[in-house]
Amino acid sequence: MFSFKGNDLYPLIFSASQKLYPIETPKDIVRRVRFLRRAHLHQHVLTHFFEQLHVHGYQCVLSQHAHVFGTVEWPYIHNQWDVKRRFDAILRHYQLIKSQPSFLDVADAKPKKVLDLSEYSSGVSVVMDRADWFRREGEIVLNLFKDDLRVESIAFTLADLDGKLVLYVGAIQGIHANESSLEINKALTKDFEGLRPRSFVIELLRIISQRIGAHKIYAISDSNRHHRHPYFGNRHQDTLKTQYDLIWAEHGGGSDQNGFFAIPVDKKRKDLAEVSSHKRAMYRRRYEMLDKIQEMVASLQCAIYATIMNKCLPLYPIGEVAQTFC
Repeated sequence: MFSFKGNDLYPLIFSASQKLYPIETPKDIVRRVRFLRRAHLHQHVLTHFFEQLHVHGYQCVLSQHAHVFGTVEWPYIHNQWDVKRRFDAILRHYQLIKSQPSFLDVADAKPKKVLDLSEYSSGVSVVMDRADWFRREGEIVLNLFKDDLRVESIAFTLADLDGKLVLYVGAIQGIHANESSLEINKALTKDFEGLRPRSFVIELLRIISQRIGAHKIYAISDSNRHHRHPYFGNRHQDTLKTQYDLIWAEHGGGSDQNGFFAIPVDKKRKDLAEVSSHKRAMYRRRYEMLDKIQEMVASLQCAIYATIMNKCLPLYPIGEVAQTFC
């Protein structure tokens, strides 16, 4: 079995400190020293984390993403999680991802176009990636693209709770509001039969959750967003205009008292007979669209995984893996 020793740890930490805190001013020296001190204080947590990533074949997370080391001082998903809880959440994600469909594995940070939705809206696709600006909010980012424009994104991490697979959602984000974005959202809402892009990605996340057998989606509450951690001081408080609690409640979520809104994976649909006559056709087309997308997600191929010591394996492109391995 691979053994990760303390002597292996410190060169990695020091290298990460150089990337995270390049020294340009005296203040940068203080920040780097503070980071190194915190890393030393949590060396046992880090050693276990790094050793297990190697065991599961995901050392590329360390080599390609220096920011993961910064988790010793900055928050991850929930502003109340301590250092051990943060690293445990990231590690558990990579332990769970190995048994999931390959389209969810974006450890190498390379974008994966998983769905072409041009039959519903020209130039629209669904892409999975690990966008750097979501590094504190989830290991996977589900994106709705219009051509090369990222219209809506939702970041999440796989977890298990009481022995059941769940998703922790750390962020949902759309394009900045301006005249152009309003027109794009309006056009997409029409193409998606009345579903706004934000609602569409949440519905898509439900479909993916069903595909992988997730029990529930836990979306971070507004008061527990990672931006509200003391690490940021008051820098972001005036810029957090998106009201997460209202979004999650609008989509069937309810507070679980642990800083999350529990959103059911299965959404009860309206009885078409109870829908007003002038909207009935739109709802019928919407449900048909969602059913078709669910079939598309269900047909996505699974990965064949293997672990080679000290080597991060390339991922299999969708469509190149035998269905028999699903």
